[in-house]
Amino acid sequence: MAAISVSELRPGMRLAYDVLDSNGRLLLAARVPLTEETLHALRSRPGATLTIRSADHLPAHVRASAGGAWLMADHTTGDEQREAISGEEAPSEALVRDETGPEEVGQLIHAETHPGSRARSREAARVRAALRRAAEDVVVFRSPRWGRLELRVEPKHMDHAEFMPSAGSVIGSDSWREERGSRVTLVRRMIARLADGMGVSAAGPITLVEELVADGAPRPDALVRSALLAAGETDEPASHAFGVAEVSVAIATWLGWARKDRLAAGLTGLLCDCGLELLAMDIRVQPRQLTEIEANAMQRHTGHSAALLELVRTTNSGRSIPEQVQLSIYQHHEREDGSGYPNRLRGGQIHDLARVVGVADVLVGLASNRAHRPAMDAGAALEEVARQANRGALHPHAARAVAAMLIGPAQTDFRVVTGASRFGARKAA
Repeated sequence: MAAISVSELRPGMRLAYDVLDSNGRLLLAARVPLTEETLHALRSRPGATLTIRSADHLPAHVRASAGGAWLMADHTTGDEQREAISGEEAPSEALVRDETGPEEVGQLIHAETHPGSRARSREAARVRAALRRAAEDVVVFRSPRWGRLELRVEPKHMDHAEFMPSAGSVIGSDSWREERGSRVTLVRRMIARLADGMGVSAAGPITLVEELVADGAPRPDALVRSALLAAGETDEPASHAFGVAEVSVAIATWLGWARKDRLAAGLTGLLCDCGLELLAMDIRVQPRQLTEIEANAMQRHTGHSAALLELVRTTNSGRSIPEQVQLSIYQHHEREDGSGYPNRLRGGQIHDLARVVGVADVLVGLASNRAHRPAMDAGAALEEVARQANRGALHPHAARAVAAMLIGPAQTDFRVVTGASRFGARKAA
């Protein structure tokens, strides 16, 4: 046997067996390509050493299906690990292989006809890794300013009757699909440029959202239906981003927010998940429960998204993304009961923009296909939003607004849609 440090492992290698810590918690899942994030997290743990064994020690069924040169290794976290794992032959062993996955194969094929493509791909990977590392510094730098921002959004007087669900709608027509598709294309390009470390003008996202809040824009209920219909047709990240912006604007409108606050809500929804592009694809599309390390990497996307806003340039006319949008992007996975991330904040500590976008993000996400589950229909998605609001995770009056737009206040039987508060109530005339 020979000892090898985890620092000698490289992205793209795969493990044949799950790697657990001394308490039996899953650290790395079998056959999932290693990424920079998972390797960094593993290297930071004590005793991160692998003992390489001969391939002859492989179980017969693995030798038959493996193909190529494999290495078997013990993850040395102590005797407790062996006691915590049961079942498979050699359960504490990890099988390591430097394997090229489908994405890498595509890059290699492309590189044969386009010299320099692999170099560009590697440079893009280095840029994204640098952006991930810089994100924490951006959050630390911005936090003192964020701490001085007003967290509440004051609603204005309005009559909800004018926003009752419409009887007819062009939502779902070919013209709607074409028009919405062109906007999603712009979102896709914008997010890709940000993830590649290239600056974009604030004019792009501001113009996209202004179309949702301008006079003559679709009614709030139509925006929600548009987002849910599109979510059922595609789970593309750019379409999800635009859908969250649509629902965020709709909720803010229903709550009676001023135009500038509706615009801020739409911008937060549009950009809140752009940092996901910095994560490895294997983490984003796993058809199983994420490991502890993968979940930690996923949860850092809020900081990545907030940091990428540093690349959004102020326009020549002086327009920029409001700082409360950057804060709310960082907070949009916080929950009313303190169960969210990244800082387990509770209701009053969370910006109202983040509370609205949190509901919009959950609703659109539930209506979308995911690797680990199929899409829910609008009714089931709304019921789940209500359930989470009733147990204290999502803001009840943002959830109430969604229910009112989809099924009408008189027909709602969710406890979440009863009562009123300063957050969503109308000011006295």
